[in-house]
Amino acid sequence: MTRRWFGAVSIALAARVAGAQTTDPFAAAVRALVAQGGETGDRPVEQAALARLYPPSDSRPLWSRPDGRPTIQASAAIGALASAESHGLVSDDYDVTALWELWFTAEVSRTEAARFDVALTRAVMRFLADMRFGRIDPATVHFDLPPNVVDPSELARLVMALTHAADVPAAVAAATPAYMGYQALERALTRYRALARDTTLRAPERAATTIRVGDRYAGLPALARLLRALGDLDSASTGAAMPGSVDSVPLYDSALPAAVARFQRRHGLDADGAIGPATMHELRVPIAQRIRQIELTLERWRWLPNQAPSRYVVVNIPAFRLEVFEDDSAARRAVLALNVITGQADGRHETPAFTATMREVVFRPYWDVPTSIARAEVIPMVRRRPESFTEDGYEIVQRGAPDAATTTFAPNANNLARVAAGELRIRQRPGPANALGFIKFVFPNRYNVFLHDTPLRTLFANNRRDYSHGCVRVEQPKALAELVLRGQALSDPAAVDSIIRGSHTIHVSIAEPLMVLVWYATAVADADGSVSFHPDIYGRDVALERALGLPAIPGQR
Repeated sequence: MTRRWFGAVSIALAARVAGAQTTDPFAAAVRALVAQGGETGDRPVEQAALARLYPPSDSRPLWSRPDGRPTIQASAAIGALASAESHGLVSDDYDVTALWELWFTAEVSRTEAARFDVALTRAVMRFLADMRFGRIDPATVHFDLPPNVVDPSELARLVMALTHAADVPAAVAAATPAYMGYQALERALTRYRALARDTTLRAPERAATTIRVGDRYAGLPALARLLRALGDLDSASTGAAMPGSVDSVPLYDSALPAAVARFQRRHGLDADGAIGPATMHELRVPIAQRIRQIELTLERWRWLPNQAPSRYVVVNIPAFRLEVFEDDSAARRAVLALNVITGQADGRHETPAFTATMREVVFRPYWDVPTSIARAEVIPMVRRRPESFTEDGYEIVQRGAPDAATTTFAPNANNLARVAAGELRIRQRPGPANALGFIKFVFPNRYNVFLHDTPLRTLFANNRRDYSHGCVRVEQPKALAELVLRGQALSDPAAVDSIIRGSHTIHVSIAEPLMVLVWYATAVADADGSVSFHPDIYGRDVALERALGLPAIPGQR
């Protein structure tokens, strides 16, 4: 939205105030209807916006002509509400049927015209608020974001823009979040809804064993049809996709394995082209479930700030992926993309979804072992193998001791008991065995979560990577450090390598701090239309689905 647009709306609102007429029956009916805001379920911000759109001194119609007939914009606005599903919303939430009924009574009297006008304004306002800012408070589903404060004036301006729009659908599109990922997902939603209506699509039948190149598989026609519809199998390859058969059972060969590999990459699987149990499971997920994943991810996009900062890091937990953006408010192209490891799904070590500001990089960090991990893992290990305490570089120190030389305590039974009681703590000295590796990225938060290196490099070879206690392990921490410290003395690769080979812990403040968004998206769309789906490892899609009051999908997995 441009300043010119805001200015035009302000002038229009001022003109309505200047031409106030309070004796009109329409105005009297509007005042009574606006006063019923609490009874009609309006949220406080909607009540405040409604009062701005229908000020007591000038309650003129927004959707009616002077002769009382609804405007072209009114018809288009109801049409937009009826197609709310294209935005991942629910048209029934916006009283579309009731609005059409009121349409036909609007010309009966000024009072009926007022009922129609205010009802349509309420529905459009709720629709725009839901689409722009989300339907629920993210905190209700444990998504820790700063409040996305909705300005009543902003909401009133969005509604006012539609009442004057020459192209209402275009005005609605302009009010959606401007992030590329959101826009691409909306386009993907349209495509997947069309797939759901295609009665010729069938899930491929299960096979008793893994299907490999050269194997016979009776479900190949259905598989080829599905992969072609999803965009993984090129239509030009159709003829080659169904080679000769033996005893009328086609062979799995030609272009299909490559198409399956593309499907596997989009679903976080090993792209080997073989159809094992995991691949078969994903192939048989109902299209309706993919639509639901897209809808839930669109809701989360709406919780984000309308204006992104100049530098920011996004960690997508179920995708096990980190991306860095610079001077890119729409998140169009990451300047750095890395694989990560996130918190365990099965061990109550989930990585939280939140936002914070990265302010410091620590080279050769100590690891302060949380008391819970000391009790559950380190102390039992030391009791089984006392030599492991020294081998792994652990030491017992006072609580609150800085990352420097300090008094240490012998790892005897008494001191280990004091650690378990929280009186002392265990920390791990810098070095090759340190659980944080050689680099730690600090963004203070109440969860004590940070990004860090790891000595367990082989884990990055796995597609599913929920192995940590909640922090996020980065596959290429040096590349990330060089980027966030760019322009500073220690951003040079040689300088970083020198520090890592050294013997001191070095804290470096980031000259231009970065926002870090740790979030959760099981559906990700690229600008080219490709959509990746990720497992709901923490069940947060299910929790959001319930919070929104959405019905379960038949056959949901």
